[in-house]
Amino acid sequence: MQLTVEGAGTLGMVVGDDRSVLNHVPDNLDPPYMVSVGSEVSDEPFVFYVAGDNYSEALHRNTILPPAARAAMRHFLATGALSPEVEWEQI
Repeated sequence: MQLTVEGAGTLGMVVGDDRSVLNHVPDNLDPPYMVSVGSEVSDEPFVFYVAGDNYSEALHRNTILPPAARAAMRHFLATGALSPEVEWEQI
């Protein structure tokens, strides 16, 4: 799922699992790109599919709980800013 806010960019969220990943791309498509940071630590990748058939993966350290991800999406939609309730890192 992704939300685009004019002037703020796009915030994408992996849904459908017990963990979520958020990633932000600015409106101008230039770096910095941001990703959520959580507390989950694992050597195994967090595997997900985009559009049902495009295999992708992320680090478990970038996963957060779904309620926090949904709240961050609501914040982004309302304000056009990344939620201060989520830790972010540049990728």
